[in-house]
Amino acid sequence: MNGVFLTWEFIEKIAVALAIGALLGMEREYTKKQVVVGLRTFALISLLGALFVEFAELTGDGLQIVLGFVAVMLLVAVLYASNLFKFKAVGMTTSIALLMSYVLGVFVAYGRVTEAVFVAIATAIVMFAKDWMHKFVRELSSREVLDFLEFLILVGIIYPLVPQEPIVLYSVVINIMDIWLLVFMLALINFAGFVGSRYISGKEQMELMSLLGGLVSSTAVLYSMTQAYAKNKEKEVILSSSYMFINASMFFRNLVILAVLLPASVDYLAPPIIASSLFLIAAGYWTGRGKAKAMKISLSSPFQVKKAASLVVKLAVVLVALEVVIVYLPDIFYIATFFGGITSSASTMASFPVLVETGRITVRMAVIGASIAVLGDLLVGNIIVYYLGGAWESAKRALPWGLAATAIYGVILALLVGI
Repeated sequence: MNGVFLTWEFIEKIAVALAIGALLGMEREYTKKQVVVGLRTFALISLLGALFVEFAELTGDGLQIVLGFVAVMLLVAVLYASNLFKFKAVGMTTSIALLMSYVLGVFVAYGRVTEAVFVAIATAIVMFAKDWMHKFVRELSSREVLDFLEFLILVGIIYPLVPQEPIVLYSVVINIMDIWLLVFMLALINFAGFVGSRYISGKEQMELMSLLGGLVSSTAVLYSMTQAYAKNKEKEVILSSSYMFINASMFFRNLVILAVLLPASVDYLAPPIIASSLFLIAAGYWTGRGKAKAMKISLSSPFQVKKAASLVVKLAVVLVALEVVIVYLPDIFYIATFFGGITSSASTMASFPVLVETGRITVRMAVIGASIAVLGDLLVGNIIVYYLGGAWESAKRALPWGLAATAIYGVILALLVGI
């Protein structure tokens, strides 16, 4: 006999397969109080998947893996039928999770450990969040469901028709596909904030609502809060404090956009954005002092077709305007980004990766332009929103803190970029 049959690689695969199955089984035992199909069963099913792969590699016949899956399916069918006749239960989640456990064991045995762990955690979260997900769906209005369906139809119909290659008009490059993909990504970010807002009641602290609202749309939430607190005796304190929380959240949202689309900018933008965001949060707590309770602010569906069309127009206008400036008026590029930030900092932020990718600007220009855009939104765009919402006194209370955050941002950025 040659070699060592029990290797560390084999032990690692077995251990991970057992752990993944145990995670899913633990969730079932805790949530559904499963006795027959619990932690041990799930762990063994996952282990079975890993062992069938090892067996298939020994015999050189991949059909063994399929036969193992069929065997697990038969077991699942028997358990489902038993529950149906004995308890009149018709739930499919546990049955599907058992099949998932086997498949994840197979993934682990093939060396796809990271993917298997990620899927296992995501699956456990989905199963555990049953009540939250049902609550969210029950509270959806018919209009919001229709918005979502219309958005999906729009994506399915328009996406195949979008030109894959950039369009060049008078030396100005317009990449419609990039605009479309950016709209879809921003809609997903907004959706995360929309979902989260459903679990925040009117009794929660205003700070939490402001932070969440900044992820969706700082302009929309600021204006909504000026209207919601218009008759509140403490509105000046509330609204000036919310200004800081919303902008701190807006900073973070824009950093995420650039981290995904332009990773090279993160080393320069993360320190000033994080520092100024933390300052704004601290200032918001200090000025608000936890006096006011938040009123329920309903965020509109992020999948409205009109909203998507509006965002497409904003992105197109910003991109085309910046392209025109770069080609014909390169000396005022940063002025254009300032006004772009006032109009829509997210749209302006999302335009920089496209310009860098096409070679229109450098990463350094994108970093400086992005900074000018978010600071323009902080100091001018949102102050204008407060003025339009009839909260000028709140704006005057908040503006000095915004200027201080700008100073912190500017000093750190200057040290990193060498301005």
